[in-house]
Amino acid sequence: MNLNVQINHLMIYQVNQMVNNNFQKYLIQTKELFGNLLFVNQSTSNQFIKYGDLNSKIVFIKNSTSNIEQKIIFQNMLKALGLSIDQVLVIDLINFHNSQKSQINSILQEMQLDTIVILGLDIAKSILETNCDLDLLRTNDYTVYGKKVIPTYSLEDMIIDKKFKKHVWSDLKVIV
Repeated sequence: MNLNVQINHLMIYQVNQMVNNNFQKYLIQTKELFGNLLFVNQSTSNQFIKYGDLNSKIVFIKNSTSNIEQKIIFQNMLKALGLSIDQVLVIDLINFHNSQKSQINSILQEMQLDTIVILGLDIAKSILETNCDLDLLRTNDYTVYGKKVIPTYSLEDMIIDKKFKKHVWSDLKVIV
């Protein structure tokens, strides 16, 4: 082998090692940030992502977001409840519409849940099959497939009006 070919092979090897090391660091940092999450379904054809503990007794259904402030609010909400993201099941809805309802209902029916927390009016109205406003939904008791349902304000609502955080806490503290 001539010297140029050997140098090229050495450079390719070094680049591969560097990429592998950087990717490994990325995975470690991701685990440190988000814990041991189980990503179950990330198919965009289903329009939702399930992650967390599949055996959890609590599921949170919410709109998917890339908004950092909403993610922080959600993590803080879980922390206030004494939970972490790997202790609950989360269903993040991508561009929610009623056609997703049958898939979500199927998941809710199959799982051994105690509590379903729905963050947001549109999702709550669809799953509970009602046209009530959120204030009325929050004051009534609901069950779906024998599981307690807690409809409350969305993460976006809590950013728009900070007073909703207090209402959400009031709704969710029954979980504790």
